[in-house]
Amino acid sequence: MKVKVPVEKKLTGDKAPKEETFKFILEGINAERKSELSITGEGKGEFEEIVLDQVGTYTYYITEVDTQLEHYTYDQQRYALVVTVKTDDIGNLKSSVELKDDKGNPVNEVRFTNMYKEPDQPSPKQTETEPKDSTTDATTEVTISTETAQSTEKPTEKDTESKKTESSETESQAQNVATGDPSKPEVWAGILLLSMMSILLLLRIRGQDKKS
Repeated sequence: MKVKVPVEKKLTGDKAPKEETFKFILEGINAERKSELSITGEGKGEFEEIVLDQVGTYTYYITEVDTQLEHYTYDQQRYALVVTVKTDDIGNLKSSVELKDDKGNPVNEVRFTNMYKEPDQPSPKQTETEPKDSTTDATTEVTISTETAQSTEKPTEKDTESKKTESSETESQAQNVATGDPSKPEVWAGILLLSMMSILLLLRIRGQDKKS
């Protein structure tokens, strides 16, 4: 008794840049049999014939191998093939075949459908980079260097004397504001003379008052 198991490969989604090869496995429930099948691109193929010469019920599972091809989504379907072998009235072997999907529903064929999706293309904004303005960077570095030089420059002796002179003039101006301007002695002499004359006049008036 021989059983043939055909497989169909379908592809959906975007058009792939080249045809890839896909692999499929047929394996017995007790690992009593295992065979492989390869199909390139879309198409059909057949596993090696299953030869059965004894009465019994044989169960096989058919799956696709996930070979990790980029941008493909693999079909995770797992088909169950149940072959029952019996003898007729005269002792000849006869078989019946039942094919089910992974949900237990009866199906007529083994078909795997993979989907291909083109990789996303980066947008122009992501690929373009703004050119670096070397002139601006150079100006910034020069400015920083100049400020550093000014902050660390030591004062010269001329600068120190100039600062002392300015400080003395400032103190002198402050004293002049507080006590008056001492640079005009004739003014002070006149004030002093008037003060003495006023005192003498007052003393004289008091003396006359006493006599009277």
